[in-house]
Amino acid sequence: MKLQKQTFSFPSLPNFPNLPNFQKAFLFDIETTGLSPKTSYIYLIGVLFFQENSWHSLQWLAQNRSEESEILQHFLKFCNSYSQMIHFNGRRFDLPFLLERCRQLHILCPLTSFSEFDLYQVIRPLKHLLNLEKLNQMYLESFLGVCRLCPYTGKDLISFYQQYQSSFGIESEQFFFQHNLDDLKGMISLLSFLSYQSLQEGAFSLQKVSCVNHSDETDYFYLEISVLLTYAVPVPISFQNQYGILRASKNKCLFWVQGKKGTMKHFFTDYKHYDYLPFEERVIHKSLSAYVDRSHRRSARAEECYVEKTGLFLPQKTSLYTPCFQEMYRAPQIYFEYTKDLFSNLPLLLSYIQSLFLQ
Repeated sequence: MKLQKQTFSFPSLPNFPNLPNFQKAFLFDIETTGLSPKTSYIYLIGVLFFQENSWHSLQWLAQNRSEESEILQHFLKFCNSYSQMIHFNGRRFDLPFLLERCRQLHILCPLTSFSEFDLYQVIRPLKHLLNLEKLNQMYLESFLGVCRLCPYTGKDLISFYQQYQSSFGIESEQFFFQHNLDDLKGMISLLSFLSYQSLQEGAFSLQKVSCVNHSDETDYFYLEISVLLTYAVPVPISFQNQYGILRASKNKCLFWVQGKKGTMKHFFTDYKHYDYLPFEERVIHKSLSAYVDRSHRRSARAEECYVEKTGLFLPQKTSLYTPCFQEMYRAPQIYFEYTKDLFSNLPLLLSYIQSLFLQ
């Protein structure tokens, strides 16, 4: 067995609300000879932990299969000082693999009692917002501009390890250590995705709201909302959907919500309480229609029971703002009327833009 120790310094991380406590947590990653723990085994385990204001790594390399048990025991002894583990997609691969190898080697494994922080599970809900093509660790690191030192993938290194067991070449050995270390240090970098998670959860404060009107020849306008982010994003992002555009850079984010000019309809849900006057093409409450000749009135249908309003209207996913308007009966998109004092309720405004772009 070979052990490698190193010490590193990283830029300090913001105090994200969901950030693990590094006094109780460590990062870990394993390298295996295949995907199945029944036919393959672990040949390298690496951990990264924070101690005395510095980051430290420990890596245990098995030089052959007979040393797998030894590196597992060293790793599990290290774990005794902690209660939380951080990994990337370890819930689906690393942990089941470790547990099965321990079972086969009759090694007691305490990891089932640990709390865990899976970076993959944190980042996966951000895929649409960040327009991520993939969710593997190397792709996510490239999104952040992180450069790796080892040119090989874990799959590439399996054949290298098979050759290494007969030659114990130092060059191959360094590839194993460096690839594993790249994975560990990459996880520290991926923690910066918590800033996007905070944005998605509405961790921002309002700076400015303004209405941008286009010329009278168009039937739309924009509501421009500027917010200050609680946590600066590491890479600028731009996101567009049917409601408008979001652009975030550093500690600022701009939202442009596309609204419509013109006439909209507010439909009454209690239409059975109204009568329709065909000659006047309008509805009237039954408490008043009793004074109208029966030949000039009839019970109103749902699609007839509305009042019209002309003005500026903004889209919404749910009825945050009332009354709600539609272009026609049962139209899928609902709106509300824009007025200058509408956004005096700041928490409601922030919930509104969060619902349009971040949920």
